Amino acid sequence: MAKAVKRVEVSRFSIAVILIVIIAISGGAVYYTQTNPVITTRTNTVTTTSVNTVTNTVTTSQSSTQTTSRTTTQSRFGGTLNIGVDTQADSLDPLNALTIPFSGGSLFELYYSLVYYGPSGTFLPGLATSWTSTNATVWTFQLRQNVFFQDGTPFNATAVKFTFDRSVSTPTAVNSLRYLIRNVTITGTYGVQFIVRSDGPYGQFLSVMASAPALIVSPTAVRLSGDTFGRHPVGTGPYKFFEWVNNDHLTLEVNPTYWGTKPYITRIITRVIPDPTTRLLALQSGQIQLADVAPQYVAQINSTAGTKVHVGLFNRVLVMDINMNSKGNPAMQDVRVRQALSYATNRTELVNAIYYGYGIADSNGPLIPGLDDPFVPSVSVYPAGGNVSKAKELMAQAGYPKGINVTIEFAGTFVNSLTIATILQQQWAAANIQVTLKNVAFSVYITDLVVNRDYQLDIHDSGGATPYDHFSGYLPSFRNLGNFNDTEIATLVKQLGTTDISKVSGYQNLSNRINNLALQKSYLVYLFFAP
Repeated sequence: MAKAVKRVEVSRFSIAVILIVIIAISGGAVYYTQTNPVITTRTNTVTTTSVNTVTNTVTTSQSSTQTTSRTTTQSRFGGTLNIGVDTQADSLDPLNALTIPFSGGSLFELYYSLVYYGPSGTFLPGLATSWTSTNATVWTFQLRQNVFFQDGTPFNATAVKFTFDRSVSTPTAVNSLRYLIRNVTITGTYGVQFIVRSDGPYGQFLSVMASAPALIVSPTAVRLSGDTFGRHPVGTGPYKFFEWVNNDHLTLEVNPTYWGTKPYITRIITRVIPDPTTRLLALQSGQIQLADVAPQYVAQINSTAGTKVHVGLFNRVLVMDINMNSKGNPAMQDVRVRQALSYATNRTELVNAIYYGYGIADSNGPLIPGLDDPFVPSVSVYPAGGNVSKAKELMAQAGYPKGINVTIEFAGTFVNSLTIATILQQQWAAANIQVTLKNVAFSVYITDLVVNRDYQLDIHDSGGATPYDHFSGYLPSFRNLGNFNDTEIATLVKQLGTTDISKVSGYQNLSNRINNLALQKSYLVYLFFAP
């Protein structure tokens, strides 16, 4: 699952963001990340730079920024793009959607935000044509006119206020913006003013406005569908909802009233194919044209005529949450036990076994090399190859000389978590940490993690646009899936959220202080970086 969801203008020439988008949960805070956009022209011609993403042909486009391995003839409109994914999401409502491959691209085809990131990282007009700030907490937007939702509802200031009022008034929603926005006022038919919370991360406001939680929804459709809006989504994007067959496929069709540049592809079908072998066979036979694959299949796929694997930048970190509430493992209340987990972990072995050289062992926290520069710290607390003797020493100091029993909960093949958990089970046994594996359905995993907060250890991936995004999961809030309350770290994270990131030196110093504390207190086990 690059930086927090960025919509690149070139993507408007095709299918905006059909790519590998993953759940990014940093210490409990859910973020949305993406790779470069997919450029498409016809049914069976697609290209992408997404990690471990496979296409069975490549194409040209009107864009000069595309990545291709072969060119074709003149671009043309029409056709269907079939995408293979391993699991479906539960909702396409931006307020509650988790951005996994099934839903990631679809959200940004169905909806649009007021602003979005351009190729240079600057903010560009989306549904807003301009914006100004009176100060750091007061922002005024002028809105695009003659835009309609896919159900015919006019887009205007009322729709914008409805979207954000709904978000702010639903604090338990996965993507609620209550932590950031105080209120929204209509200043005219096509004008709105945001009052941002002075006690929130107001320095991140525009970044959030370009992300999935800020996608604008149709008030008419929300009122009509109620709690089922996530299964009947309506936005202003280039594609409209057509069909969702549970655990089988999702179909989007081109929006004939779309206000922007017409997409080339007429229909996008996201097919749920849980078995990776079946998914590869579907790709090789032409039943699907785009799929994410495990690294071990790269050589095999690249040897297949007409099929190519494109590997993107490192844009996520694989992590393990340690549940600190009463439903977690009591032994984890001792920082020495938490540190022992990190020392007992051989990250180099994980990378080699799972990513076949396509990953980097993470010994220095959540900031991703190459992506979060210049803020990536040089510190390395836990050896990439682990240190079992140190782990045993810490366990003994904590009063557990004979070790402990722990349970790792995960969702099957999601982020290779079954393989990761199995390897950790073997590694940790050497430090007298006995592991029980709890493999559950993805929906159960999310319920246990997000709703019930009932687990001991979990495995997922994480990403973010800024250091603040990575560290905001350390704040004591609904998004803190580790369920810990650390005033020292939280105070520094809040300060980071109000710090001007363009002042690199000061921002970096504060980010480094947070990172060092996070590693020392070990509320998460950082595993490795992945593309």
